[in-house]
Amino acid sequence: MLSLIDPQTYNLFRSLTAPDKPKDKDYDKIIKLLQNYLSPTPLEIAERYRFYQRSQKENETTADFLASLKRMTEHCNFGDFLIQALRDRFVCGLSSSTIQKKLLCEKHLTLEKAQTIASAMELATKDMIKIQKHSETPTPVQDQPQQIFKVNKTPQS
Repeated sequence: MLSLIDPQTYNLFRSLTAPDKPKDKDYDKIIKLLQNYLSPTPLEIAERYRFYQRSQKENETTADFLASLKRMTEHCNFGDFLIQALRDRFVCGLSSSTIQKKLLCEKHLTLEKAQTIASAMELATKDMIKIQKHSETPTPVQDQPQQIFKVNKTPQS
């Protein structure tokens, strides 16, 4: 493998294997060194910071928000606290204060229950907006009863 790489990559290998020479390392060790160099393991505290800072974005559904939170926990090492951390950040990061209030009033709130309630309330809000827009649409003129008014144009004496 070492004979097939370009000089720049070989210099990188030399730096990573120093003080040893690249030829003294087996293939698996070289690959591991490269992986650590090119994709270092993220710092747990930094990943948790990003997780705890995450809030629902404008026009992001609650389902998409929760999916994003789940992806963010990959390097947080929450262990047994994972589900509680997800539930707490989900509730605290919601953009709708109405949904937040509802969830905060729930006793024994689980992540699944929070997701179900939030999704239902989000859908109900969207449906309510559609209904209100539909009811505010003016009815066409031909559907309204017509009234005919006669105007008296005779001069008054």
